[in-house]
Amino acid sequence: MTGVQTCALPIWFFQLFFHFLFTVFILLALFIKFEVKVELPYTLVYCIDNSASISLKNRGWILENAKKLWDAPKNEDIEQKVVIFGSEVKILDKLPQKLDVETGSDANLALETAISIINKSNLPGKIIFFTDGKFQIEEKIAQELLAFNIPLFVNIPPSKENDIALIL
Repeated sequence: MTGVQTCALPIWFFQLFFHFLFTVFILLALFIKFEVKVELPYTLVYCIDNSASISLKNRGWILENAKKLWDAPKNEDIEQKVVIFGSEVKILDKLPQKLDVETGSDANLALETAISIINKSNLPGKIIFFTDGKFQIEEKIAQELLAFNIPLFVNIPPSKENDIALIL
């Protein structure tokens, strides 16, 4: 023979071997749980309605639920801000202990402020909006939320008719 060597195993053997390996990896993937949890840094803004239309009971519910979310374990890279809105909009670095009644309410100004906070942070952002459910989002604000890919979660206290809170 001149310099050409041949393999003594037929090609079907290699095909069968690779099919076997593939099947083993598929079965392993089904039985082994892989958990990858990646939480990127982002800005979380709590918008809290402070208008006179919200009952004392609902004010307590709003603060209690905002506190639960605020205190929930999070990645330390998450920046949290609070926007309180009633007759005026206030930006806070932490949740207030109580909500003082204010006349009027401008939900759209609060959302504009939250979007501005997120944009200034140069991080992705999320907005959690606490209200009694009596507001309308202007088209311009809705377009900004979509354009900047900012999810808006609306948290409404349970009504007297049912015991279910609406979370969108």
